[in-house]
Amino acid sequence: MSEKMTFSQRLMTWAENFTDAVLDRFLYPFILAAFILTTKGLWTTNEVGQVVWLTVGHDLIGDRPARLFGLMSLIPMNFTAARIVMCVITLIASAAAAYVLYRFAIDIRDHRNRIFAVAGVMMAVTVIMDYYGYMMWDFGNLSLYIGLTLAGYAYMFLLKTKRPYLSPVFAAAAVFTDCRVIVFMLPAVILLMRGKPQDDRDKKVRMMNMLNLGAAAVVLVLSFVTVDLDFTADSDAIDEVFVERFIENGTDEEDVDRAMWGFKWESYMRVTPPELIGDTFTNVALLKKIPFEDQVQLITLLCFGAIIVYDKRHGLTDENDSDREQISEVSENDQL
Repeated sequence: MSEKMTFSQRLMTWAENFTDAVLDRFLYPFILAAFILTTKGLWTTNEVGQVVWLTVGHDLIGDRPARLFGLMSLIPMNFTAARIVMCVITLIASAAAAYVLYRFAIDIRDHRNRIFAVAGVMMAVTVIMDYYGYMMWDFGNLSLYIGLTLAGYAYMFLLKTKRPYLSPVFAAAAVFTDCRVIVFMLPAVILLMRGKPQDDRDKKVRMMNMLNLGAAAVVLVLSFVTVDLDFTADSDAIDEVFVERFIENGTDEEDVDRAMWGFKWESYMRVTPPELIGDTFTNVALLKKIPFEDQVQLITLLCFGAIIVYDKRHGLTDENDSDREQISEVSENDQL
């Protein structure tokens, strides 16, 4: 006769079963929720400048990068409506990004490693988004998020499907959406190019990987030469738009001052693709400061590091992981 489990044992059993369910049957909803929470700053933002940047017409500022091609300027909308549209765009991009991560994470059989992979991607997305918050390029965060999602699809088609020929298309689309994406594609390109190909599939992956880089580079060069550097923005009209947006956002008209947007906006109006790329490389050293400025990220990094070191030193593994995975596979096959 088996001994009756204590409350703590029952709690641990429930926690293990819940974690297994989240990491198996509910893996995609879990990743989607993680993306939504990680990028909530994009759709909960009260930043007037970002709304103006995305909604002001080409006739006022000309052809500028990282502006979602000015699509949000085609239909007049108030501040609240613009934020709703930004929220919808972010949620759609998050659903698409979650599917990419799901396709990669589902192939990681060990649950501990699966958690590390998902958490690592979430941390990388957080750092990339917050990184631009320290600079004057944060108006373009939404376009950068979409561009990174498209880059993820490029490598999903390359590594996880039988249609790798679509990979360069998505790589080009990613850089076309936001030229800074090529900076974050480079580590993946370099990683796939190291070592010698072992078979024909490896050779094909390496070739398509280089095509990804080539397609992205071509689009990047085109974005360099097509930006309208001679266009003079209508500063007075833009100031009127800002005043109107601040009033819509609840600021009293007498409290609206040009200093609230002037310096940052004038700097951003001079942005060209070469400057975006140059500043991204130049200020990449700021990345090392972010974990120490964000206490939550620092604690998370320390906890994950301690777990990894402890497991390695003591040779600990989830003894029941393989059994649970076999049971899960059998139950899934029975359902099918």
